[in-house]
Amino acid sequence: MPSFFNDLPAMESYDQIGDASYYKTVPADWNLVMTDVINSTAAIQDGRYKEVNISGALAAIAVANHLGGLDYPFVFGGDGMTLLLPPLGQEGEATLRSILADTANKVAELYDLSLRVAMVPVQAFPPIQVARLRISEYYDQAIISGGIQDAESLLKTDFALPYMISDEHPGSKANFQGFTCRWQDIPGKKPITFSLVVEFQKAEFPATDLRELQDALKRFLGESHPLHLEGIQLAGSEGLKREGKALTVGRGALARMATMLRIRLEQFACVFAKKTGLPLKSGWYDLSRLNEYQMLSSDYYKFDGSLKMTLNADRTGLSSFIEYLDGLEREGKILYGIHESDRALLTCLLHMDSHREVHFVDSADGGYALAGKMLKEKRAARRTA
Repeated sequence: MPSFFNDLPAMESYDQIGDASYYKTVPADWNLVMTDVINSTAAIQDGRYKEVNISGALAAIAVANHLGGLDYPFVFGGDGMTLLLPPLGQEGEATLRSILADTANKVAELYDLSLRVAMVPVQAFPPIQVARLRISEYYDQAIISGGIQDAESLLKTDFALPYMISDEHPGSKANFQGFTCRWQDIPGKKPITFSLVVEFQKAEFPATDLRELQDALKRFLGESHPLHLEGIQLAGSEGLKREGKALTVGRGALARMATMLRIRLEQFACVFAKKTGLPLKSGWYDLSRLNEYQMLSSDYYKFDGSLKMTLNADRTGLSSFIEYLDGLEREGKILYGIHESDRALLTCLLHMDSHREVHFVDSADGGYALAGKMLKEKRAARRTA
């Protein structure tokens, strides 16, 4: 793969995402891929928030398996993904489109959900800038600014129609190997786990407003990581079945049985390693340190033009922070959406061949999808005011 993303100078902390000097413009010959679960709010209201999260994330591992790694910019939004991909040539892009079409087909087969997918040339948008944040030795997070917000708003308009991917009989199949779903929902140390989406209203890069908001987060919430080692517990049968279905969709009963046997044996090895502390290995993984890996490469705090976070707080701190956000809204500096829960959920992608991984964090029962819905309603109300 072209090394544009890997060659970017790496930020070392979230405090640096407001530093515009780290951002470089995405080459004009790249493509932007976006996925979105249609009517995700209704599915979440039916209690299917885990299925919505999985559907939103599966495109990332399908693309990673096609490209041979996770070293490309992407952002998870709860009910969809944004991916920035290098040029692959006419044949390579046709194969990629086919894989994305098959991803949508398999989401429909697995969960009876419709996944909207579009692949648009980057040059169709205002310049998009990307920075690279080193989260761990296993995960470099993309920080994105610029024309990406135009892309999100245009995905559901007529603009996207020529770029929609809807091949009902794709020639190339999506491979979801590396998707895992082996963790229970995770209660925080504090009573509230919430997902927040903040949209800055300045036309230019919001360096000052972003830095001030980050300072307020620390002031009002203190330590707010949504995960902690004691709260991360292995899933029961339903979680394992959910993973097994995704890995074997379209492959028949025997493949499902063999995969479930492997998953259960791996789960047993994980339990044994965690209880005994023995350094059993699965690929590059030391199974006795599984909980640490989930925190080490967790994706819970991101910027893609909007600030997206899943955090943990007590009621007093969160109420004070919400008052602060309301004040910024009244000043016309931001719009925000928030969804509160009492626990987080993990959707994990492991690319075993490249030693790369990411653990997407969202709040349970709706997370980013419902926070985004609240934000869109505020945006519409402001336009009509």
